[in-house]
Amino acid sequence: MVRAGKWVSTNPEAEPHARGYWANAFLSLLPAHESYENRLHQWASEYVAAKRIGVAVLKTVVNTVFTRSWKEENTAVEKPETIWARREVYDCDPAEPEKLILPEPVRLITVGVDVQTDRLELETTGWANTLESWSIDYRILRGNLNQPTIWAELAKYLQSRFWHPWGFGCPIDGAGLDTGGHYTKQVYAFVLRKPIPNTFALKGRGLSGHSWLERSEKIRGLYLVSVDEIKRAIYDQLNITTPGPGYVHIPATRDYLWVEQLTAETCVIRTINGVKVCFSETLSSDIYHQHLFIPGYSYADFVRSGIPENTHC
Repeated sequence: MVRAGKWVSTNPEAEPHARGYWANAFLSLLPAHESYENRLHQWASEYVAAKRIGVAVLKTVVNTVFTRSWKEENTAVEKPETIWARREVYDCDPAEPEKLILPEPVRLITVGVDVQTDRLELETTGWANTLESWSIDYRILRGNLNQPTIWAELAKYLQSRFWHPWGFGCPIDGAGLDTGGHYTKQVYAFVLRKPIPNTFALKGRGLSGHSWLERSEKIRGLYLVSVDEIKRAIYDQLNITTPGPGYVHIPATRDYLWVEQLTAETCVIRTINGVKVCFSETLSSDIYHQHLFIPGYSYADFVRSGIPENTHC
């Protein structure tokens, strides 16, 4: 039927040589993936999976398969007491990383590093191949960031291995470091030394006209991040309430202040030059929201490192 089709004008008033086309993926003649009976089966399965994983994946399916415009909605984050109530008891925050036993679904490990004036704050996240995640370690390295000692300590940590229940050690697959503070040069120097292969610097920027994660053309080892969009991805995950694809597991060791900071902002959709953009707005000026940035760095690590292709677990 598709092969016998032809183009039919529905707007005879238009310019005779200016044809416009609209077609969704249902016209594709390409065969389905081998694990599906047909293309319709594949698209239906991908749509259901995308709804479970979250908005970022679902938006791609709606745009590319159904060829429909995505309708943006404001994303309100769950209240801190709701997130606090769902904390879990699992192995995390070890004094020595080698003694931690990972959750069984973890296939990739990333570290987000926030650079402050007198310390480095690290969060290590374990990822399943469905974007389900576990916060497995949070620690603060204190010291003079102008001296090599603290950077050597960070390098040593990034070379740690965490034990998988199947009986083997998993290295850290990616580390992203904030460059927005007073120690940008030190961060770039550290990244170029590459204590682990996927060590890179992150710099926030506005979304307009750009991909939300993009390699810098000017500075080696630097990736430019749309801060609001990456926060929105985290909001979408935090709003998933059932363990499974996209769900964020929070250990019982996290205190209430940590959870408050994680949920201190919301996403408001505004239209800029015809493009709908997520803008983060602080819910309370009394709450510092640093713990929202660090998972953002780790999320960027996840995307940059690639799962499951580059995983070592």
